[in-house]
Amino acid sequence: MTTPQPIVIPGDYTSATIATLLPPATYRRNLAWVTDISPPGFMFSDGSTWKVAAANTILNGAGAPSSGTGNNGDYYLNNSTTALYGPKTSGAWGSFVNLVGSAGIAATIAVGTVTALAAGATPTVVNAGTSSAATFNFGIPTSAALSNATPLVDANTGSAGTSTSSARADHVHPLPTIVNLASVTTATDGTYTWTYPVAYAAGKVPNIQAICQATSGTTDVLNVQVDGVPTNTQCKFRVTRTSQTVVSLLGLTILSVPGTIGAQNLFLRAEA
Repeated sequence: MTTPQPIVIPGDYTSATIATLLPPATYRRNLAWVTDISPPGFMFSDGSTWKVAAANTILNGAGAPSSGTGNNGDYYLNNSTTALYGPKTSGAWGSFVNLVGSAGIAATIAVGTVTALAAGATPTVVNAGTSSAATFNFGIPTSAALSNATPLVDANTGSAGTSTSSARADHVHPLPTIVNLASVTTATDGTYTWTYPVAYAAGKVPNIQAICQATSGTTDVLNVQVDGVPTNTQCKFRVTRTSQTVVSLLGLTILSVPGTIGAQNLFLRAEA
């Protein structure tokens, strides 16, 4: 037996007059367009009354659905508990399915043993615990001996290493070259103690250069000397001054040391 197909009745109707104009029993299994429902759409006659011909949907709200909520075939989501009801059957919602499960157990990770493997072996990682409480045991290959390796050595302070490790524990890195520069003025007695802006390694004495700038027009001879023993942090200088006097009658040049040297300008350089 073939089920009769719905027929769409021409025209526009309202929910208040459709039952009078189109008796449900006469127009059983027919559709009519109704304009005053929201949104406007078709109503369906089941033989006793006209009903909105709505498609099934998923409803939602706070709390469980009442028996009057929704139509057969609909689903309902309880926003408070994430419980999903449906499909609604014969006017009843029935049981529900909780969409959110119970909280899982927090996982932990710990390091177990670390074992040295032979040089060139493949590293290993083994979980000796469980999936939720992992304990990892590591196997790490040792480095091959480098008996012919040449360690890095600083010529002034270091000495060759003897370890055969791939990175020798007793190697010494070369020290970088440090250049210090300064333009200074001595005390009136011609002395000046220069503390290097950047100190050198302990026991290292830099190569030092000093130039004394004579006053314009002077004929005196100025000499710069290192006073004492330089260290890795400072050096003391002393300027001596010799005056020249020419005796015209005799054609002689007489040298003398003045009582006061006076403040002198020095240009200093240290490098190591």
